[in-house]
Amino acid sequence: MLPVAWHGTWRGTLQIVPPLKNYPAKIAMELRVSAAGEFALVYDGAVRPYTLEAVVGEPTRFNLDEHNGITMEGFLDSETLHFVFEVEKTLLVTRYTLVGKTLRYEIRTFKSGGVAQGVTSLRHHSVQRATLKRR
Repeated sequence: MLPVAWHGTWRGTLQIVPPLKNYPAKIAMELRVSAAGEFALVYDGAVRPYTLEAVVGEPTRFNLDEHNGITMEGFLDSETLHFVFEVEKTLLVTRYTLVGKTLRYEIRTFKSGGVAQGVTSLRHHSVQRATLKRR
């Protein structure tokens, strides 16, 4: 599992830049992390429950089970937990970084900007950021 320093309920404000259509630019965010594998994201009161499972024999690798048939692979690099995945041709790069007594969350989204000579260019679409504090 994640080191004990990660465990707890973390709260803050998520900022979306540029603001996405039909979404507020800032919303309340919470992350719940437990020793039992609970990894729940809460956006403006709406809970998204996941289970974070360590990969056996690989202490820096994790699987995030969304409980809907989707499992994402992630890895812990020093104090940063990374997940990279694609949804409907949009690449999402997610980082959770433990910095002292805060947890920084960032998710960047990229859309295809075109293909030339086998290279796909990606266009930055948005960034979502929050600095969370344990409560």
